[in-house]
Amino acid sequence: MPTTLPHLQKNFKLVIADNLPQSVVESVHDRLEIMCCPLCGCNHQLIGVDISVPYSPLCQIQPVLFKEQLLSWHKLYPDVIQYKSIHLQPAKAS
Repeated sequence: MPTTLPHLQKNFKLVIADNLPQSVVESVHDRLEIMCCPLCGCNHQLIGVDISVPYSPLCQIQPVLFKEQLLSWHKLYPDVIQYKSIHLQPAKAS
């Protein structure tokens, strides 16, 4: 089931770099996660992913599982409809 974090969606800012949307990768309990995917607005866990190359999130690999989320997100961010991959950016140390 897709997971969304409304407070992160509310503060989402679309960033396009090298012709792909960017997403910040956070470390959560020793695992990597996208907290707000720029393509669907959902949270995605990253397993065995090379963050130095473009990544196709689950919402693009299995869009039928994210149908409602994709429709809602595309109404807010129609510019992302054309993309199937994203750039992963490590979170800045705080």
